[in-house]
Amino acid sequence: MITLDSDSLYALYSDSIMRCNIFKWTKRPPQHIKNIPDLHCLLMNYTPLSLTYPFKVASINKRSRKRLIIKFLFDLHKDIYESIWKLRATAWKTFKQHHSITKKEE
Repeated sequence: MITLDSDSLYALYSDSIMRCNIFKWTKRPPQHIKNIPDLHCLLMNYTPLSLTYPFKVASINKRSRKRLIIKFLFDLHKDIYESIWKLRATAWKTFKQHHSITKKEE
């Protein structure tokens, strides 16, 4: 994604997004969201500098950078929904059925 739209010869940042502070919580889950300010920023609908930096270093113009970041965030949202949220919702539904929890009791 970064190397395709880059104007830089040094745009060899294939894993620079995964090295971003936003994704470090996947290896060591924190005790609190405040321990990951970049992720907290993203969840508050702000784009942290640590996410935009690899695009900026790759000399991608601002318009392309915005388009790529929005596409990346859309794909990330879709992946989270498909791989985490659906499983969580299914597990929660099973838990409620197993414990006879209804809407009146929630």
